[in-house]
Amino acid sequence: MASAPMGSPSRGPGLLSSILIILIAAAITAGGVVALVAWDRGWGSPRSPEDIEKQLAQDDKQPKPAIVVPPFQLTDQYGAPVDLNLLKGKYWIADFGFIRCKAVCPAMTSGMRQVADALRLMPYWDRIAIVRFTVDPEHDTVEANREYFDNVVLAPYTDDEKKDIREHWFFLTGDKNALWKLSEEGFKLPVEDDADNPAMPITHSSKFVLVDPAGQIVDYYNGLDSKDRTKLLLEINARLDRTPEAQLEKFKEEN
Repeated sequence: MASAPMGSPSRGPGLLSSILIILIAAAITAGGVVALVAWDRGWGSPRSPEDIEKQLAQDDKQPKPAIVVPPFQLTDQYGAPVDLNLLKGKYWIADFGFIRCKAVCPAMTSGMRQVADALRLMPYWDRIAIVRFTVDPEHDTVEANREYFDNVVLAPYTDDEKKDIREHWFFLTGDKNALWKLSEEGFKLPVEDDADNPAMPITHSSKFVLVDPAGQIVDYYNGLDSKDRTKLLLEINARLDRTPEAQLEKFKEEN
């Protein structure tokens, strides 16, 4: 099946409905929703519905440690300062990478572009941001980030689409120690030098991290896995669809 061009996302029957249909079909193929939940929770072989309900109830009672992103002060690809306060009030997706990376980073960028294309179809796009933190600021300067963003990331889009995306997607650089500390201590994601690996001289995580409007990490997603990216989109939609603003829009549409 031919897919829509990157720069011109389809506005057909609705992204989220299609996603839900795909997920349901996957669940049926795996032996039903119950089996899928059991597998996704890491419980091993499928259990009875009663056992799974008990396990779900027990899991929900377990306190999950909150991870709050610490303050940072960095610079985007156009030389503008960006800090945590600028992102407050938005849901934002973070990842770590660098331009010289020839291993996972190109696929991560492509995957994030697909996420951005889907988010642009949502009515909540103005409340969403995407943030790439470099782990290689010695090479990923403001100028290098701008050239890469404009000529590579935005290459498939029209001028109007480029203008829109520039307001939502930030490529940040700054002090190396601060960036690495932010990855390891702030986001709990490993990073280290690997000089013997020319394709990836700095080893880093390929996770996409969803952060809520208060700066608290919601969850981690495999940026190289389309199923995990779908989970990310569904989580964002579920959270923003419950906001008073979303409910007001629904009321206006129905009346």
